[in-house]
Amino acid sequence: MNNELVSIIMPCYNVEKYIAKAIESVQNQSYSNWELIIVNDFTPDNSVKIAEEYKKNDDRIIVVNNKYEPHNVSNVMNTGLDLAKGKYVTRLDSDDYLDPKKIEKQVRFLEKNKDIILCSTNLYFTFENGKVNQKRKPLVLKKDFNYKFLYLFENPLPAAPCMFIRDIIEKHNLRFDSKYKSAEDFDFISRYLAYGDYALIDEPLYYYRLLNTGLTGTSGSITNINSIKICARNIKLFLDLKAPDYHKYITKYLEVDSQVKKLEMPYSDVISLAMWSNELLEAFFKKYNIKSKKIYVDYLNDAIIHYISQYNENYVFINCNIFSRTIYYYKLHGMKATFKKIIEKLCFWRKK
Repeated sequence: MNNELVSIIMPCYNVEKYIAKAIESVQNQSYSNWELIIVNDFTPDNSVKIAEEYKKNDDRIIVVNNKYEPHNVSNVMNTGLDLAKGKYVTRLDSDDYLDPKKIEKQVRFLEKNKDIILCSTNLYFTFENGKVNQKRKPLVLKKDFNYKFLYLFENPLPAAPCMFIRDIIEKHNLRFDSKYKSAEDFDFISRYLAYGDYALIDEPLYYYRLLNTGLTGTSGSITNINSIKICARNIKLFLDLKAPDYHKYITKYLEVDSQVKKLEMPYSDVISLAMWSNELLEAFFKKYNIKSKKIYVDYLNDAIIHYISQYNENYVFINCNIFSRTIYYYKLHGMKATFKKIIEKLCFWRKK
């Protein structure tokens, strides 16, 4: 198993306090056949000097400059991808660190499961000093879903620990999109998953350091805006459907001011939402051969309930699959009676 080279790409910017631990966590891996590509994003501190000292004693370490526009994490990752030679590629942010078994466990999994093209792991959250934050537990991963459905509404995979197959990246000319200085991993993983399936090792093998500032210094609001765009793009990518304007309201990323009591309704036709939701579900079930459908319907209904309840405190939308019943009732009773019936029986229920 140790014969397969793994390329680990490490962005480097303003991390002189943390980079030594990150590098040492790679050197301490039980899996020894790796190359660590440290990409200097023109850092003003001593991070690169520290990296160069480690390089002197370990020829598996490569230190290079970002060859594209500076201070853009997508360009940093692309510099690393251009140089990577390993069968597998993964990332380690230079303020984080790895469990000693992480690389070994991921390579072993991918070698045994040839139908899988991406393997992620769970992670620990740490304080700035590197100690595990015991109050913030590892992520609760949704194991029963096909994650491609979740990618239509959120970023469900721990992104930093992901391990990719480089041949797939090169075959499809995949690179990080430089227009994303934030949520760039969400975008890249989404496009990569168009070519195969993923797997999760539900063990915290990556230590994610919680800091006030990161590599790019981008704000959460920019990340949310980018994530909304990526979710809409994923509907086209995975299902060849167009996301409607109101799609952003049922993602995990729309920021709603809690002080705003009355917001403008983003659509006027509740039936169109029901029809679109049903179309999306049926398209996904068919394409990905989904047998157990309830969790997907419940997920989408919950998202819609949250959405509708922001705009009307008295009613909540609960049922997507109404199209066939609507047509049947319309033929029997006409338009006016149909809409009355929909409002009273099919779409809404009054909160207790």
